[in-house]
Order: sequence, then structure tokens, then C-alpha cells
Amino acid sequence: MSAKEIRNKIFSQASGAAEGGNPSATDQGLTIDIPKPVSAPVAPVPLPKTNKPKVEDEAEPEVQADSRSYRQKLLDALGTSYTSVENYRLEQDGRKERHWKRWGPYLAERQWATVREDYSANGDAWANFPHSAARSRAYRWGEDGLGGISDNHQRLCFALALWNGEDPFLKERLFGVTGPEGNHGEDCKELYYYLDSTPTHSYMKFLYKYPQRRFPYEELVRESVSRGRDVPEFEIHHTKALEDDRYWDVFIEYAKDADEPEAMSIRITAYNRGPEPADLHIIPQLWFPNTWSWTLDPPPRPELKLVAPGTVKVTHKDLSTSPFMYCMPSPPPVGPIAEEEAVEVEGNDVSPTMLFTENDTNYERLYNGKNPSPYVKDAFHDHIVPEHRPLIDDDTGTEKRETEILEEKGKSEEEIRKSPVTPTVRAPPRPWDETKGDRSFINPKNEGTKCGAQYIFKAVPPRGGCAVVRLKLTPHTPNEDLAISDEELFDDTVDERRQDADEFYARLSSGSGGVTDDLRAIMRQALAGMMWSKQFYKFIHKEWIEGDPAQPPPPPERKWIRNREWRHLHIADVLS
Repeated sequence: MSAKEIRNKIFSQASGAAEGGNPSATDQGLTIDIPKPVSAPVAPVPLPKTNKPKVEDEAEPEVQADSRSYRQKLLDALGTSYTSVENYRLEQDGRKERHWKRWGPYLAERQWATVREDYSANGDAWANFPHSAARSRAYRWGEDGLGGISDNHQRLCFALALWNGEDPFLKERLFGVTGPEGNHGEDCKELYYYLDSTPTHSYMKFLYKYPQRRFPYEELVRESVSRGRDVPEFEIHHTKALEDDRYWDVFIEYAKDADEPEAMSIRITAYNRGPEPADLHIIPQLWFPNTWSWTLDPPPRPELKLVAPGTVKVTHKDLSTSPFMYCMPSPPPVGPIAEEEAVEVEGNDVSPTMLFTENDTNYERLYNGKNPSPYVKDAFHDHIVPEHRPLIDDDTGTEKRETEILEEKGKSEEEIRKSPVTPTVRAPPRPWDETKGDRSFINPKNEGTKCGAQYIFKAVPPRGGCAVVRLKLTPHTPNEDLAISDEELFDDTVDERRQDADEFYARLSSGSGGVTDDLRAIMRQALAGMMWSKQFYKFIHKEWIEGDPAQPPPPPERKWIRNREWRHLHIADVLS
């Protein structure tokens, strides 16, 4: 398959690709165009008004709000020294007046099967911590997620999870074949794109293409293992997962407030590119990395707690602020734009179901051990995806292990061990107490160290119909920040940050005579990709090589496998 054919398969003509295979200015595969629902107008929230001193013996004039944009205010204040809003933010950050780079794309794409998480006796990081265990086992040295962000010390993380109603578990991290599985080594088997970012991460945009069919985990591994080095790699577009354009274009945009680096607007827009209406679960997740499972005297746990409908209070002793996460109700899905209007799906607004659990390893599932809490890291998978829940054996009244289920399907031990879907550790069944009724996988007290907001969109119209989720992470209250309760003001914030990015990159390339718009776009996306590659990286050699007091000691031979010469290393910083 040629490069042009591959591109047309992924960014198909039906999705707005221009002739010749090059994306047009309105390519739906790369741009976001949120239709305006046909609904009764909402009364606008009054803008805040400035207070002027009274003049005695004169009628009090009507106070007018300052309608100038932040850009215009800066331009008026700085005069000829003005370059761009983004340049001004960089200067503020350099002078340490505003910490504009505190929040950014510092969450890794993959933490599973990394050397830092490997505690095996033979140094096989791929087998010691496979993708199938990542949703159930707490990480020791980092975190990962889909299009996610964190603060620069990775105390608090945010990322996206999705479910198409077909997959055996939530899509909350990227999948790929391991070094031994790939015919050319390790290889990510997903379609995702870093579309935009400013240097201060005041605006970022990410795109993920999510199949509406069951994700072909097993097929990707099976075909990759069977191929030799002289054969091209087997990719997702070689499967039927994207056939007939049955996939979602899921965009995530992050936009900081104009003059407040601690306030982040998050807009998730999912487009149905397929030929039929489809359902989609969008589950934004907020969590704390596990810092409490490693010492005999664990530190106090931070807390996420529901304090009002859709409102989560974040409490962490080391965060610079104590923010709230506001998960706003979403309007019903709308159809593709036609003649400046969109067709709204009948129904009420989509309010999220708030989910809470702990970022703790599920020892029951992986090792047939005892969990410190009934609420564990993979709770949202069990709560949302019926196929992921433990099954009950009708004869014995015990939970069936995942390995038993595969055995019943005729899978061999080797197939079970290499399955990308099932945890690889074999364990005996655990008794199930039927008197307890249905098991609750999430915390009914609505508190924990990990939370999610489950939005369920039904029958999203085909060929460009979309669903939108709006969230805000901010230390401010709705009375202080009107955009929390006003969609129009919220979208204005996102659009203004995108315009700031446009201004910054336009000025950056303004002296390049003869450079085409296409080349400018390539430069911008290349720089965005570099900025999205930033990652918080933590590695303390002494703790890594000796193991943790509250965990089983590592095998003694592990000390001689790798990293012996790095005893001086103590890293906890953002790298790129």
C-alpha cells in the first residue's frame, strides 16, 4: 500500500481530504469545527463590571465592562515593545512572575514494560510488566495516559479514557507490540497526532483515532510475531478496524486562562466518521501517582472528593493550589453542519456519572492476593465493561480467573501467556460470597486517589456528527470564573488561546520569505511534536536497586543485570 493510499485510508475523502491527498484548510480529519446546537438560546451570564469612584452631585454613569481582549490590553500597555501574547508569557515565566510551564504534556505515552518498572530476575522488562497488567498494577516510577498532562513534578495527572462498547477494557493508554513480538522490534500500533502546542503549553491540541469496532489487539500481536525482518510491519490500517471509516476522531484541547497558568480549560470533541450512528463513552480521568505503597511508614494519601454535582475537590499537601475539577454537563450530540446549522439529537443534556477508586494494585486479579482496599486501579474497567468483570463459576460459586476463561475457549498456556488482553499471572480461584450481592467496584463515598467522569453519548450521528465534553481544572469557584457555567465563555477561552498560538507561529515565520503555508504548517506541527515529547522522568538509583521496604525484595541477581554504574543517579525532572 502506497503512502498516498494509507493517508487516504486514515484521512479519507469522506472525512474532508482534498484532492491529491493533501489536507485542505477545512480537513475534518485535522481540524475541529463544533456545530452549534439548534436549541433555545441561553440567557448570557452578565460580564463582571468594574467599579469607578463616585462623583458627588452627579448622576452615577453606567459602568461598562472592559470588552478588550487580553491581547489588546497587552498591546495597549506595551506599545511598540509588544511582540505576541505568547512571547509575553515566556518573559513572565523567565522572570518567575508566572509559572506558565507548571502544567504541560509531561505524562508519558508508555510506562508499562519500561526498565524502571522491571523487578524481574532476568531483566525481561517486556514480560515483567506487560500492557495487559498496566490497567491493574500501580506504577512505581511514573505514569502514562492517552493525550494526558500533569504538573511538572507529576503530583497530579489527567488523561482520557474511551470505550466503544466493543473492547474488552477501556482505552486509557496506547498499545503496541513489545520488542520480542515486533518483526522490527517494539512498535506502537495506534493512530495519534500531536497537532499543536505553544512553548508555555497555554494551548495544546491532540488527536486520537479510535476504532468503533473491537480493537484488534490479538491480531496485531499474532501477525507481528509471524513476520520476518524482511517483511513490512503489520499496522492497524492493515486490519478491518477502520474499514468503512468506522472510527472516531477524538480531539483534546487544553487552554490555560489568559493570565492564570493554574487554570486549565479542557475540551474533548469526538467526531463519528462512520456511516451509521454510534455510541461512545468518554471518561476523563484525574488521579494521583501512587506514593504511599513503598515505605513502611507511608505518607498521608492525597484526596479527590466529590463536593458538588460534577465538582471534584483536589487536596494534596505539595500542590501550589487546591484546585477543583469541574465536569460540566454536555449537550446532546449534534449532526454534521449543513447550511450553517446542525441537527441535534433528541434528548437531555449528558451529565457525567462520577467514579472514584484508589490508585492501588489489584493484587486479587494479578496474584490472587489480598487488596488493601476493595477499590483498586482497574475499578473503572470492571464498573463500565461487563466483559472485564470476574465471572462466577455456577458450580463452585467462585470467581473465574481470566486464565480459566481462556482455557475454556481452547487457548493453550503459551497463547494465554502471550495474550495482550489478559494478565499473565496464573492464580487459583477466589471464593465469592453471594450474600454480598452485586460487587461495587467504585467507592460509594465518592472519594479516592483516582476519579473519572463517565459521559455516555448515544447514537451520535454519522459522517461528522459530534459530541463535546468540557471540563475545567482551576482553583477558582463558579462565582469567580463565569466560564465554568457558560459554554460560550468557555469556548471563547479555548479559541483565544488558539489565536494566541496562531499569532506566535505567524510571527516566528514572518521573516521567512517565500515559505509556503504548507511548509509553515509542517514547521508548526514539528515544533508541537517536540514540545509534546516532554516527559516527567523519575529515577532514584538507590531505591530502585535495593527495592522498597513495604514490597518484596527484588531478586539478588537483578543488581548485576543493568544500571550498576548509575549509583549516583537521582532524577525527578521534566526531560525531552
